[in-house]
Amino acid sequence: MLIPSFFVPQVGRGASPRIPDPPAGQIALTWIGHASFLVQTPRHNILVDPNWANWLIVIKRLKRAGLSIDDLPNIDLVLITHAHFDHLNRRTLRAVAARQPIVVPSGVASLVHDLGFEKVHEMNWWDEWEYRDLKITFTPAKHWGARVLHDQHRGYGGFVIGFEGRQIYHCGDSAYFSGFREIGRRLAPEIALLPIGRLRTALGPRCPHGTGRGRAGLP
Repeated sequence: MLIPSFFVPQVGRGASPRIPDPPAGQIALTWIGHASFLVQTPRHNILVDPNWANWLIVIKRLKRAGLSIDDLPNIDLVLITHAHFDHLNRRTLRAVAARQPIVVPSGVASLVHDLGFEKVHEMNWWDEWEYRDLKITFTPAKHWGARVLHDQHRGYGGFVIGFEGRQIYHCGDSAYFSGFREIGRRLAPEIALLPIGRLRTALGPRCPHGTGRGRAGLP
């Protein structure tokens, strides 16, 4: 996987995206690539795990981000599910920081406090935070949060974004686990953004990433 990626060209034609402007009562979702999403309400533009890097240390990205970072609307809030390099990219965060808040798991604030955000808000599982009529809930996950070997203290999880009765769930990098049912019972998300991994055969039930097993109890 690593060596062949050096020789795979990033192909495709660029085009200016049409960023939606959702009307009242609607939510717009734009998949940027990997775990990066733009979530829009009629009043907010929210980035989850933004990453525009084409290289992560020695690993080459096979597909460029789906839109240019310059085509983003003004971002009101940034959410980071965990500190892994493919979810927390400091160069990208510095580029999108414009004195807005950023929400991160517990133990992760030290990685983002110097990037230009107005406020860094840390959360633990099931914490809730309200911001400009949004309700952000940090949810459990089956994963891990260490960015390097010696920082096992860093948290990890997912987010449910609530606005005017609409509930959007981004699970981070979670594998399948019984907590999905609890998240569904407590928060009843109507849309779930879940990764589909191909690691289950190799790692069995301890697979640390999503395996696409059914709907996991989410309504």
